[in-house]
Parts: sequence; structure tokens; C-alpha cells
Amino acid sequence: MAQVIGQKYRVSIDTSPESTATYATFQHEVTCNLALTAEKIEAVSKDTGKHKAYIKTLLDSTITLTAQEDHAPTGTNLSYADVFALWTKNHTDTYKGQRKMKLATAENGGSSITFEGLIMSVSAPYDNNGLVTYDIEFQINTLPVLAAVSA
Repeated sequence: MAQVIGQKYRVSIDTSPESTATYATFQHEVTCNLALTAEKIEAVSKDTGKHKAYIKTLLDSTITLTAQEDHAPTGTNLSYADVFALWTKNHTDTYKGQRKMKLATAENGGSSITFEGLIMSVSAPYDNNGLVTYDIEFQINTLPVLAAVSA
């Protein structure tokens, strides 16, 4: 899937604190790994009796992404500073850092996956052949929704 990212599929993040989504994309995406895992956690209490009880969760559903940008990124794309600012909002804004996100293609017959998640980590940027490169990890918090792309 790595050779497809940036050519057909793009990761976008809602950067607006408003109720209407304003999505911005990364300028270049080098690699992207979407891991959707259905997990369960034990929820035993005095009321569950002798049998163990479990609830479903998305604890390990993540996206890891390596992004690149030019030294002077355009205003329409996400920059490292934008991603870092969104990461810091994990602790400060009213949404507790949760953002609408999507992995989508504009090609007819393709698909898009929308979800809400947190930016869990962002690495320090480094220069790679004139491009600023960094890694990001997203924690998916809502059940992803798959939709077909039509012309």
C-alpha cells in the first residue's frame, strides 16, 4: 500500500474547531499503514457473576504515517507546525484533541474511510533531500465508516 499513498489515497484532518469540517491534507505522504483491529477488554464487576464479561473497543486501531513537506509549505496543506499544534490540543481544547479524519481517494470506484481520532505522537522533523520528513501516529476512537466514491 505504500506505493499507492500520496498518488491515489490521501489522509486528511479536520483543522476547524467549528461544527463544519474543514479538511487539510499532507503535502506528500511516503508511507501509511491503516490497522483496524477489533479488541475487547475485560469488564468484570460484582454484578457479572461467575462468568467473565467483555466490552468491544478500538484500542489498537491506528494509522501510522510518514509525511514530507517542502521547506516552505503552501497554506493549503498541513505543515509540521499544524500537526504539532493539533497534537498539543490533545490536552487543551474542548474536544480533548479528537479530530475528524479521513483516508480517501478521488478516483471513481474507490472508497473513503472516515473516523474520529487523536494524534498520539509526532516525531521531530528531519531534513531528507530538501524535504522535511516526520512520522505521525493516530489513534482511531470511533467506528470507521466506509463509503464508495462516485463521479
